[in-house]
Amino acid sequence: MHHLKLEPRPIAGVVGYASRGHLLVIGPLERARGVAEALAELPHCTVLLTGDDTDAGWRPPQAEVRLYRGELDGIEGHLGRYEATVRAGELVGNPRSIDKQRFFDIVFDLTDSPAIVAERRPPGYYAPTDDAALVAAIDEARGLVGEFEKPVYIRYAADLCARGASGQVGCTRCAEVCPAWAITPGAESIAVDTHLCQGIGPCATVCPSGAIGYAYPERPELLGALGKALAAYRDAGGEAASVLFHSHAWAEGQASDWADGLPPYVLPVAVEEVGAIGPESWFTTLAFGAAEVLLLDDPGLSPTVRAVLDRELEWATALLDGLGTGGLRVARTEALPDGAAVVRDESGPAAFATDQDKRTTLGMAIDHLWQQHGRTQAPVPLPQGAPLGGLAFDQAACTLCMSCVSICPLKALHDGGDVPKLAFVEHNCVQCGLCVNACPENALALEPRYLPDPELRRNQRVLKAEEPLRCIGCGKPFATPSVIELMTEKLKDHPMFQGKGLERLKMCEDCRVRSMFNDGDMPPTGSGMRAN
Repeated sequence: MHHLKLEPRPIAGVVGYASRGHLLVIGPLERARGVAEALAELPHCTVLLTGDDTDAGWRPPQAEVRLYRGELDGIEGHLGRYEATVRAGELVGNPRSIDKQRFFDIVFDLTDSPAIVAERRPPGYYAPTDDAALVAAIDEARGLVGEFEKPVYIRYAADLCARGASGQVGCTRCAEVCPAWAITPGAESIAVDTHLCQGIGPCATVCPSGAIGYAYPERPELLGALGKALAAYRDAGGEAASVLFHSHAWAEGQASDWADGLPPYVLPVAVEEVGAIGPESWFTTLAFGAAEVLLLDDPGLSPTVRAVLDRELEWATALLDGLGTGGLRVARTEALPDGAAVVRDESGPAAFATDQDKRTTLGMAIDHLWQQHGRTQAPVPLPQGAPLGGLAFDQAACTLCMSCVSICPLKALHDGGDVPKLAFVEHNCVQCGLCVNACPENALALEPRYLPDPELRRNQRVLKAEEPLRCIGCGKPFATPSVIELMTEKLKDHPMFQGKGLERLKMCEDCRVRSMFNDGDMPPTGSGMRAN
């Protein structure tokens, strides 16, 4: 089968770096000296000696040098803009401060405890753990002088983000899985440091709402090309295609004709990062006619990405099994396929547009698979953490206070306007948990599952409705019976609510004030007030 290669364009923009070759080397004398002398062609070198051994008069060979003795407190930044915080005791060289005077472009951290411990460290920062890694780092650093660009890999739409609201914390998935530590969660949104982001992509894969999207390539570009390739395969008489996603970097290390040795039913697809190809793309690929989707786990795959894929594959597999999809599968694989094709039931491929948002694309793909296979009506239970599901609802505990409605980021929960009513649209729920955290009565709990019937899933389902309580004084509707019952129960023993106090809870605000005034129960004037 034809090898599908996309040449993605940096549609979302580019990020620039400027490096003048200002080198910072941190560590004991022998290690630091080796790196400084190996990079003698760089114009600037600052060395922070962290050991107790004497320097014996040694100076770095660069044209401009600074030598310090002290301890490193921390480093932050990126290629061309690193800042080091140190506790420098004895000043050995040029009496200029090591921090706040200029940025460092390249850093070699040769200490036993590197300052930056992200799984994927920023470009220009090296903390080699053995001689081979040290040699490779030195060789790479020689080319890091000048101006550089890389794509902006991630798109972020704050209006779709379920991070948090009103002081409540919801979804934190993207920040938890970023191997480069490029995502900082705020109170209600996130910040993506595009200089630190290296396009690894698990943030886009786990984002339940589509607030984070991978832009290299764009999803419509990838899925559009896949749909055409699978259609051409069927037109040529092919059956039960297996789509193999692999990284460009892995393929560059293989023989040029490696794909020729694959079985004819395998369609290899080269992408920037396998970890950025998420469930919406897996299910769409199956809906477009593939029998299986394979994600190649090569040696360069991040351990974090591997764990993310396994969690997403768990619920995706549970959903495929629950829908009864006739052997369709998605899997991570360490080996290239070499056996027989996966057998699948004959079904018509989908033909929906690929330029939809993440949730819509995922929903259309799953709906197609459901319509083609089994048509089970029963909800399919999914593992905890799945981005699809409903809410377990305690109707007796709910007071219709609408705290959940006001905080829901994707309008899965709705009020009834002038009528006390709580309704739920399961299709919109991303299982972020904001409503659960906001409910003062603990009436809600997440229920990860998939409701197969599209009509039931997309329509509003009334969870609770009440007739509004009317004021016993004027008859005006002003609250829900549940709220007043709860307040009555909580306040029945309070001294201020004895006698007529409890009855006033059934009055609107205006009637309550008039009743207190007529009965002489108005609270005394504050001590700071004086009548004229």
